Formats: sequence, C-alpha cells, structure tokens
Amino acid sequence: MTNIDHSQIVTVAMKQARLRTARQNAAKAECARRIEAVVDLATQMNLAAALSAHTADTQRGTAPSDATAISGLSDQDIATLLEMRRWITGMRQACARAADAPDEPPGADDHWPDPPAALAALAARF
Repeated sequence: MTNIDHSQIVTVAMKQARLRTARQNAAKAECARRIEAVVDLATQMNLAAALSAHTADTQRGTAPSDATAISGLSDQDIATLLEMRRWITGMRQACARAADAPDEPPGADDHWPDPPAALAALAARF
C-alpha cells in the first residue's frame, strides 16, 4: 500500500497547458488594456450607436447633412471608425501571436499595431 495520491500528479503536458493559458490570459489582458486606453468600452458602444443611427438615417433617405447632424458623425469620422475596426482586428491577431510567443512578454510594444491617428480625437468627442 502506498500513500501517494496519483490523482495529484502534475504532468509536463499539464504544466505546459497551464503556462499556455497564463500566456493567453496575459496577452488578452494586455490587448484589452491597450484598446481601452484609446477608446474605452462605453465610448465604443456610443460610437457604434452613432454609426447605427447614421446608417439608418441614410438608408431612410435622410439628407447626408441631416444624418451627420443627427449622429454627430462626419464622413471622415465614419472612415476613422472603419479604421478602428481594422485596428481592433489587428489587435486581436496580435493577441494570438503574443500568446504564442513564450519568450517575449505580452507587454512588449513591438507586438501591437498603432491605433489610427484620428481615433483618440474621435473617441474624446463621444
């Protein structure tokens, strides 16, 4: 009879899985931190609502100038929002790469794409 509880044994594969999960969580947290430093969640929702209102008004035949007045979004703002979506997609892709790079910390700046230049100013308005 042995006093060893074999159910408590931690294998190399289990350790590697835990480390991978920790790297993924660290990369996700860093990604979220970097996105929210530029445009926080509430602002993202406000921008999405403004874009939705602008699109709906335009589709209903509202004059573009009126749709801009109602939503607060100019054509340049809409272009910036599209750039924001591409940037966030790029951030998600960078997050996956950072999670797969065990020798580099997720906080290293070279992992992450720069945000669109006009995004901070747009976010400040919303």
